[in-house]
Amino acid sequence: MHTHNSTTAEAKAAESLQPLTRMTSRSKEYQLSQMESVHPVRILLDVFILCLAFTPVIVFATAIEPYQRGFYCDDESIRYPYKDSTVANINLYIFGILIPVVSILVVEGYRTFVFEPKYMGIKCEPTHCVRAKPISPYATRLYYYIGYFCFGAALCQVLTDIGKYSIGRLRPHFIAVCEPDWNLVNCTFREHTYVFPAYCKGDYAHIREARLSFPSGHSSFSFYSMFFSAFYIQAQLVWPMVSRLIKHVLQFCYIAIAFGTALSRISDYKHHWSDVLSGSILGIFSASIVGVHLLGLFRYPKQQVLIQGQVLQECAVEQRLKLSTIQKDPAGVVITPAGVV
Repeated sequence: MHTHNSTTAEAKAAESLQPLTRMTSRSKEYQLSQMESVHPVRILLDVFILCLAFTPVIVFATAIEPYQRGFYCDDESIRYPYKDSTVANINLYIFGILIPVVSILVVEGYRTFVFEPKYMGIKCEPTHCVRAKPISPYATRLYYYIGYFCFGAALCQVLTDIGKYSIGRLRPHFIAVCEPDWNLVNCTFREHTYVFPAYCKGDYAHIREARLSFPSGHSSFSFYSMFFSAFYIQAQLVWPMVSRLIKHVLQFCYIAIAFGTALSRISDYKHHWSDVLSGSILGIFSASIVGVHLLGLFRYPKQQVLIQGQVLQECAVEQRLKLSTIQKDPAGVVITPAGVV
């Protein structure tokens, strides 16, 4: 008898749990139906397009010769000594990629897990799914911002290489690496005589590089990378509990890095000043097109702008209230609402 009653109770308990199970399942199905389903092929296509954007850079570096330009005998601008680069290529690309990527990782982590849930009251739930599996909103944001940054870097580099290989301007140290055979060149230093071909005897790789002065690749990439980072944190970084100057200090550091990198190309005799100026303009232009127009960093919904402004104002009021409640007794002891400090 006792066994029969126990079995009946378990059956009733199971029946009572069935509606809850169905409700949970329906809730999950409803959530998935509200998400944008992303097919894996779409992700692979994005990766393929990104690789395709970098393909011209590889083609230029391995299969295309720069325009062959001669020189004037009295051209002093190409007679500087050869020097090693202050900012090596490997350092340029490591830090030029690392700084924006780390900025995106930190800022999006702060927005996703701290600022939006705590200050804006927005629960960051998945908005995309792949094969019915929700994707973390943090991962979605990283995919979006880092993907656009890499795409823009590829386009900026392609534009730079088009200029380099189609113009073939000689670097300031061209004569030093070319080592012309003066027995074959009818040239004296003071004569305004055009020499072509140059009859170079130096190392081929160095001579080839010496024909790629305009525009400066270091300048274009560093300014693209750093201005993209500056635009990004201007749009995405909202830090109500810390001094607002921290954002502008970071932006100044980014721009100073790009400026210092560009100037080093002149002092190292790698580029003429006009090469550096044109490369810098190209980098800023690329960052503006990608960050502002393609990525839409400053196309905020009006409601979000108002909420962020309200949050900053409320935090400022809260800080003033905390400061106003601090008192001192005659002995100089600080007394706060929480007690004696």
